[in-house]
Amino acid sequence: NIANQALNLAMGANDDEKIGEVYYMLGQIYLQQDKLNETEQANLQAIDYLQNIAPGRTIISAHMALGNRYIERTNYPDAMDQYLKAVKITEEIGEEKILPNLYNNLGIIYLKLNNTNKALELYSKAIKSFEAIDDTVNVAGTTTNIGSIYMELGEFAIARDYYEKGLELFISCGHRGGQAHALFKLGALDEQIEDYEKAEEEFLRSLELQKEIETLTVGSRVLFITETYVSLGKVYLLMGKLDLAEKYLT
Repeated sequence: NIANQALNLAMGANDDEKIGEVYYMLGQIYLQQDKLNETEQANLQAIDYLQNIAPGRTIISAHMALGNRYIERTNYPDAMDQYLKAVKITEEIGEEKILPNLYNNLGIIYLKLNNTNKALELYSKAIKSFEAIDDTVNVAGTTTNIGSIYMELGEFAIARDYYEKGLELFISCGHRGGQAHALFKLGALDEQIEDYEKAEEEFLRSLELQKEIETLTVGSRVLFITETYVSLGKVYLLMGKLDLAEKYLT
């Protein structure tokens, strides 16, 4: 294929930068084909060729792609290592627009490792960086993530504030997927504090939005709509509405 031809040409020219770039592109192709092991190996090859030349966006992207792969495998220490390397290079070359995504993903990793203070610190840095580039969608997403931290800590009032602020931001920029996510989070919170009628309303609104954007056709998001059905079923079961519980649980 074209990518392999490009790799052969770069190899023939002994051009490490081009070889690294082609390996990174191959990694993206393998990712689209759901060939995850090949994706990982291609990104490792890209980093190997690019690490000895002047740093640029491609090696940052390769570190991020590899970090994402490790997150998928729940290998959080190696994911963190890749993201920290990406942050270091990004700060060195002044690629400010990339930093907020790196901070955000590092926050996710620290949260998975139960380091909530560090996660909150990184999420706050991410929000400031996203705000600096007028990226409302990611400000909203990161705000919602902070709500999830407080949810885990049992600080439900604070969590609600962040979830509601995230929802308002998603509404302001017309991001229906984000609205569905924030509403699901609010539903989970209200289920936790046993406000089942409010949880029902939020889960139903989330489900309606998911159906509007045809969530079922978008890969892993199928898990999200399934989770919403299960959560609704649980709420109806707790409310004693057995017919509705059966509808969503079967």
